[in-house]
Amino acid sequence: MTTKIGTGPQDIPLNQFLGQMAFMDSPPQRPAFLAYHPGPSDFQVSANSKVTCFNATKYNYFGGYDTSNQTFTVPRSGLYLFGGHIRVGSPGSIRVFRLEIVVDGSTILADLLSTGGVNNYDGSTGYDHPGLAGTGMFYLEKGNVLQLNTAAELSASNSVYIQQGGLRSYWFGIQMF
Repeated sequence: MTTKIGTGPQDIPLNQFLGQMAFMDSPPQRPAFLAYHPGPSDFQVSANSKVTCFNATKYNYFGGYDTSNQTFTVPRSGLYLFGGHIRVGSPGSIRVFRLEIVVDGSTILADLLSTGGVNNYDGSTGYDHPGLAGTGMFYLEKGNVLQLNTAAELSASNSVYIQQGGLRSYWFGIQMF
């Protein structure tokens, strides 16, 4: 007796045997989160302060990210990768704007995301929109608490904002090993 294999995954004999189980995603094996700034308005930043606009998550495996206080509590020890993208708005020029990762009150990654030397290119009262992007990797212990802070060095000719809307501004973390 021969089995004719069709064109879809449901036609493969093993998948026929497993039925619906063949199409189920396996549960996440590593802690990971992606937190973003949903709005409804842009978030004005000030120097040397906690960033508190990332109060929504796209995913939050193992529940380490707390949207109520925008912190990540490490659910298990290991090597973690962090990064993100921030869309910045300012009606003037930005000399320097940096975001840091702070763990248990101490800065461990001073330049996770940074920009500088951005002028008011369009010469209007509207925003220029530089983007910040970066990554960093380091070992963390279970129970460490991370937050995103602005650096003490923030220099601009006007207010600086983290822009909102969809996944325009976000940060993430995932355990690598």
